[in-house]
This record gives sequence, structure tokens and C-alpha cells, in this order.
Amino acid sequence: FSEAGIENVETSQSPGSSYLQTYLTNLSPMLFASSDKGDIISSLDAMQISGATRIHVGLMWGWFTLSPKWQSLWDGRPLPLTTGAKRFKYLVLMTDGRNFFDADEAGSWTIDENPVTAETCTAIKASGITVYTIGYGEAGDLDQTLLANCASDSGNYFFAPDSATLKRAFKTVADKNIVKINGIEYPVEVRR
Repeated sequence: FSEAGIENVETSQSPGSSYLQTYLTNLSPMLFASSDKGDIISSLDAMQISGATRIHVGLMWGWFTLSPKWQSLWDGRPLPLTTGAKRFKYLVLMTDGRNFFDADEAGSWTIDENPVTAETCTAIKASGITVYTIGYGEAGDLDQTLLANCASDSGNYFFAPDSATLKRAFKTVADKNIVKINGIEYPVEVRR
């Protein structure tokens, strides 16, 4: 993804082209392989709501950052690294909506993206990445079956109707996968 890519997207022939252009303009560049908390928070703060929930797009970008299959996407570093004897990879997907894209404000050009999302989840899990999913918000606003099926197992899907439950869900994921020894955090699998 690059900002230059947005400028080159041809939307004038699409229904609701101004709506689609607004969606594309609100995309934020991805921060990759950073351990700088300030950079991460700034990157998150720069994200904007665009009115669409495209779960498979978030999954694909998460996969791009974790799978060595996508090393050529990044800035010349040999990242992401391969999964090894003591290297485990986790993808946490959080969404607050149903998985569809309205290309115009009237909703007359809607795309159901559940099939491609299910295929993406299957491919990510088959590549050795553990998937956690979190549905945040009203139960009726989420496709809980899709999210539960996307998770690597039944204990990896969380429904969070409020911010307190959302925080507990993220803490549970961290507690399942991180252990602190003498102040240093290690993946749980290293202890096994």
C-alpha cells in the first residue's frame, strides 16, 4: 500500500465513485515491524473510520506481515521470518461490523465478502499462523459464525460487547501466549 497508489485508483466508472474515493482516501499507510510504542500508537491514532467493514483486507495485511511468503512486499529486509522450532506467529483480528462493502452511500452496490474471508482464514491457518478473532460491539452487528470459524479453535474467538470485555479478550490472548521470566517476555511455547 502506498499513498501514490490511492491517487492512481480509477473510480470514476464505479457506482458511487465519490463515496469509494472517500473510502480510499481514508486509508492509512501500514507501519511494519516496529517495536517503537510511540510509532505504533501514532499509527493507530491516524486511522480513520470509512464506513465499511472489509474483514478479509485486514486479514490479508496481517498475513502479509507474518508469512515469509510475502517477504518481497517489504523494504528489502528478510521479513517476515519463517516459522521455526521456537518461533510462533499469531494474528489477532478485531472487527466491529458485518463483512460487506457498500460502494455507494445508498447501499445499492453491496458486495458480500464472507466467501473470500473464509478462504483467507483457511489459508492463513494452513500456513501455521494461529488466528484469534474478536467481535466488538452489538451482537446483531457482527457475523459471529464467520468470526468463530475463522479462529484457529473455539477458544480463540471472543465476543466483546463493551470496552471492558474487549480489554479482557486482548489480555486473555496475551496471557495464553506470553510469559514473563525475570521481566523479559517470551512466547509460552518456549517453556514447553
